[in-house]
Amino acid sequence: MKPSLPDAGVRRGADDLAAAAAGVTALYEHPAYRRLAGDAQRPGCALTGVSRAAADAAVARVRALLAGYETLESTGAEEIIWPEDAEAVAALLDAMTAGAQSARATLDAFEEAWRDLPELLDACASRCAALGDPADIAAQLAELRGTAEADPLGAMAALRDKITPAIERWEETRAVVLAALEQAAARLAALAGQHAAAAARVAERDARLSDPESTALPAAAAVPDLGDWREKLARSAAAGKWSAVQKALAAWTQRAEALEGEIRAAAAQAESALAERQQLRGWLRALDAKAGALHRAPYQAADRGFGVDDEDPGGHAGPVSSQKASALRSP
Repeated sequence: MKPSLPDAGVRRGADDLAAAAAGVTALYEHPAYRRLAGDAQRPGCALTGVSRAAADAAVARVRALLAGYETLESTGAEEIIWPEDAEAVAALLDAMTAGAQSARATLDAFEEAWRDLPELLDACASRCAALGDPADIAAQLAELRGTAEADPLGAMAALRDKITPAIERWEETRAVVLAALEQAAARLAALAGQHAAAAARVAERDARLSDPESTALPAAAAVPDLGDWREKLARSAAAGKWSAVQKALAAWTQRAEALEGEIRAAAAQAESALAERQQLRGWLRALDAKAGALHRAPYQAADRGFGVDDEDPGGHAGPVSSQKASALRSP
């Protein structure tokens, strides 16, 4: 028979045994364990997918911990702390600690999944509704609602790794499309102003010049037509057709850029023609002034003597005044 141990050693062995007992009891009473393992009143959950394998492993760990505790308890505190037993006991306690941590992590994951899945699924459904219920995500959510009870861990993994990233990608696409639609609206307003200004200059050119060379200005309906196209795209976006609208907006932008180029070209040509006309008029005025200075002087005295007004076209057949020449050259 082994000799008696000091009281401190007995207390230490008893404390180790009590800690092991508390750990096993906490796991055995964990709500997720009771739900998984079942009892006399209720059988355990019928699990599928990744949840079944995880649950089998967790239940096996808890049962192994219970067996380990029973081994320690049957040995007794006074027996297990002797030096020749210490190494084996330490290894058993270490294995129990590691097993308890692993089992608790799995049981906590089940408990969190069962608790959080309904709210998470509803939140994803709300985000999908805001996107117009993309068909691929809506189908996955409907499937998860049917399997969440039997495979909560699989449902959580699908939400984390597939559905949530897919929703985020759709939300990014939606943000890009909405921003592009706003930019398109601003561009339409600018195009309308540019077209109106160009039309005014083209009309002035046509009024002042006969048969001018011209660059065709886009029809007045070109900008409203582009606006109708944008409105159609906005309606499609509201229906959740984000990818299709994103592609169509690229074509819309190309057409808007081309239209802007046509408007600018017509305006620039009209401006150039008017500037050239203004320059020619300046030269004519200068020539008139020079002609008046050269040819008007010899007749001024005679005009005054006969009382003839050089502004009167019937007064004499002398040189035309510079003022009259300018008047004749005005439109």
